[in-house]
Amino acid sequence: MNLLFVTDGIAPFVTGGMQSHSTNMVRSLIKHVTQLTLIHCVPDNVEIPTASEVCKKIGIEEEKINIYGFNFPEKGFLPGHYVRNSKDYSKTCFQAVKDSLDEFDLIYCQGLTGSCFVKKHTKSLVITNLHGLEMFQKNAGLSSVLRSLILRPISRIIIKHSPLTVSLGGKLTDILAKIRGTNEGIVVSYNGLNSDWVGHKRKNEDNEVTRFLFVGRNERRKGLYEIMQVISELDSINARFTFVGPIPETKGLPNVQFLGEIKDVERLREIYSEHDVLLCPSWSEGMPTVIIEAMSMGLAIISTRVGAVEELVSGSNGWLMEPGAKDELKQAILDALETNLDAKKDFSLEHSKKFQFDEIVKNLLAQVSGLRHKNRV
Repeated sequence: MNLLFVTDGIAPFVTGGMQSHSTNMVRSLIKHVTQLTLIHCVPDNVEIPTASEVCKKIGIEEEKINIYGFNFPEKGFLPGHYVRNSKDYSKTCFQAVKDSLDEFDLIYCQGLTGSCFVKKHTKSLVITNLHGLEMFQKNAGLSSVLRSLILRPISRIIIKHSPLTVSLGGKLTDILAKIRGTNEGIVVSYNGLNSDWVGHKRKNEDNEVTRFLFVGRNERRKGLYEIMQVISELDSINARFTFVGPIPETKGLPNVQFLGEIKDVERLREIYSEHDVLLCPSWSEGMPTVIIEAMSMGLAIISTRVGAVEELVSGSNGWLMEPGAKDELKQAILDALETNLDAKKDFSLEHSKKFQFDEIVKNLLAQVSGLRHKNRV
């Protein structure tokens, strides 16, 4: 199979969940296709890495891959500028390969990069992945509402016009089916980790203290406000709370530490291994990488019933709550303090083995191949 993979960034050159997903996809796809073409970008003020630098950083050989790198356009500041810039970037990607477009068996577009490809006639099969579909989920605050309203039109166009579209599972499949008017063309393909993440043993914990961990960005939808409110209401408990990410320190909270953003993978694994429970009370999510990472390190999980989270978390390895439900979050933390967590941790560790990228990619390609044969694409 000759495959074109289009993304708005790959880690570590660009940080983010979708960018990490893109890197892991490329690492696995190159093992299962005859030829791979990658189109990626870096911020407008950053030098574009060479193909050799990209291959070295993500750990792949150069023989089977062609790489196009661009700067992501950063024009304007008025509402909607991100959508306009994303459309321009999609056009740039399309122009780079338009003369050889029909040579690809499959064109895989991450996020909004597919906006130009789904509108063009090509013999190649196009599949898009809008990941978390947060713009169609519950919003936390006015800014989230406005952002969703801006993103919905272009997202609907991509979802409706794409021959195939990826669902990360759970509630996301229902969202896609409602927009498309059918379940046909929806390919369920989970998020995951490379095999070197899965199966790491936890350090011996101090059973006298339960350690809770948050890993993520400083966004309202991530549930940070609810976490801080709950911590401020908890008195005299044997718990510690750690925050990883670009999160401003909140003064006056007991038993809390802020570690800032951690980009070193080994250091991040070490931090996971020092904790017992991951907190992920988001208002909207896809299939959060942080939950899969935490599971692979044997943590119990407290999260919300959003996106594809219920594919990962159940009563067997944690607690689920409704988004924004501060009282439910508080009760889940109190329950974790009173529970022997060994069984939940063991279940997390075992369940995480289901979410390995090599298997995910093989399953995705098998589904696509079956649909190509069925529809004689």
